[in-house]
Amino acid sequence: MIKCIAGITTYNPRYDRLYDNVKSIVGQVDKVLIVDNHSENINEIFSLRSKFSNIEVISNDSNYGIAFAMNIIGAYAKKNNYEWFMTLDQDSVCPINLIEEYSKYVNPSIGIISPYISFNQHFISQLLGKNRCIREEERFIKKKYVLYAVSSGQLIRTKAWEECDGFWNYLFIDYVDQELCFHMTKLGYKILQVKSCELSHEPGIEDKVFGIKTAKQNAMREYYCARNSRLVYWVYRKEYMEAIRRTPLILSMKRIANVILIKEKIPSKIKAICLGVADAYKWKLNYSQKGRRPSEIENHRRY
Repeated sequence: MIKCIAGITTYNPRYDRLYDNVKSIVGQVDKVLIVDNHSENINEIFSLRSKFSNIEVISNDSNYGIAFAMNIIGAYAKKNNYEWFMTLDQDSVCPINLIEEYSKYVNPSIGIISPYISFNQHFISQLLGKNRCIREEERFIKKKYVLYAVSSGQLIRTKAWEECDGFWNYLFIDYVDQELCFHMTKLGYKILQVKSCELSHEPGIEDKVFGIKTAKQNAMREYYCARNSRLVYWVYRKEYMEAIRRTPLILSMKRIANVILIKEKIPSKIKAICLGVADAYKWKLNYSQKGRRPSEIENHRRY
């Protein structure tokens, strides 16, 4: 069985779910590294060290985003000579044989191995596009090569992560996993989804308006969805137009319609979407020709 570490990114996690998360993976890996983005309940997170022997907690002094936190996990793996590292969301729970199953598929061509994500399929499909999750009839296919997969439960080859210069910090949260997968496949690595491995994941908050399922997001998430969908589209549309089924314009229109349906903080959320679009075009105008990571604006955030 492969030797690896598991990293969990936290931000104000629900303690009982985080405990189950750690308990499910701690016996399968050499170490669990929790990278916290300035949670209010940090003392609860630190308390997990007394309950499990191989846990380390790194506490950031601010919320630097999921990309930054996962890069800390990757850097830790590289420094300590781990060929693989896993990334987990704070509300995911792994099967007890996840690493054992993943080990069956390791070979030099693989950059990422990912699980089947078990959550509200229809809700996630509507929010992110049906290509983002697995249709029910596909669950019986044991494994499949894909262009991208969600970050939770991913087993990432440290060398491949390094060749990609890590996760794109500027994205902060949304589209971070998709961008890394696209970048990795451009370099020749494969993304393998092992559908016999099912990871339990809690979706975001959903609601139903006039019989239509809608997704509740705060203004910050609306901003990053609007901005990052354009950045990833512009950088990768030449190679992956088939995978990017919906253009950023269509996605933003759907998000605005979703905000109006929910009738919750409509002005602030529509403003956030507009700011995201504006900042995306600013990046395209001033930085896109300088490479994938615009260092001059890495720390610039509206939220």
